[in-house]
Amino acid sequence: MLKFLRGLDLGSLVLIHYPSGIENLFLLRYLKLNIPSLKSLPSPLLSNLLNLYTLDMPFSYIDHTADEFWKMNNLRHLNFGSITLPAHPGKYCGSLENLNFFSALHPCCCTEDILGRLPNLRNLRIWGDLSYYQSLLSQSLCTLTCLESLKLVNESKMPTLSKIVLVEYQFPPRLTHLSFSNTELMEDPMPALEKLPLLQVLKLKQNSYSGRKLTCGSDGFSNLKVLHLKSMLWLEEWTMGI
Repeated sequence: MLKFLRGLDLGSLVLIHYPSGIENLFLLRYLKLNIPSLKSLPSPLLSNLLNLYTLDMPFSYIDHTADEFWKMNNLRHLNFGSITLPAHPGKYCGSLENLNFFSALHPCCCTEDILGRLPNLRNLRIWGDLSYYQSLLSQSLCTLTCLESLKLVNESKMPTLSKIVLVEYQFPPRLTHLSFSNTELMEDPMPALEKLPLLQVLKLKQNSYSGRKLTCGSDGFSNLKVLHLKSMLWLEEWTMGI
């Protein structure tokens, strides 16, 4: 009866699984669901909803996604608590050239092959154990040449000292907004971040930095307009270059 439906928002209704028959809404462009227990996105759901522009499931943490995800060429906006993507299957699937907003990608998916299939991505939030995937993440982000906004949220299962080393990161060249949460950085992040030429907004949120000193050089942050610091409980000294 709803085969011509273009938008469906069930965000305030907590579901156990995705509604039966929703995969038959072939013309759907906007879909919002609240399914906290959902752990996978099956083939029928993805292969039939190829006209989707927006898939909004902010309370779902997806561990498995069918390969058909790579056929959803119309996607513009993806929003999850966290989602793990499959490796690109190769033939018969192209790149998601229309996708411009993605939250939140698991760091294990931040390979050059996967990020290289998102050529026009402008907003990205990464959620997961950033310390464990330090090497992978630090080298592959520069693949996102159009990225303007990046949020890094660390969620580590092991309460150990952070292994996140910002000086090893190769950030995208067009980055204007950058945010850190729960990263517990041990080294002063400013020497690495102040070199980003287009950065306008920098947010160091809760538990992002555990050090005692911050030092900003006289030639750094040439375009910075907003600096947000939160919960710097151990900070004793902040030096600003003249």
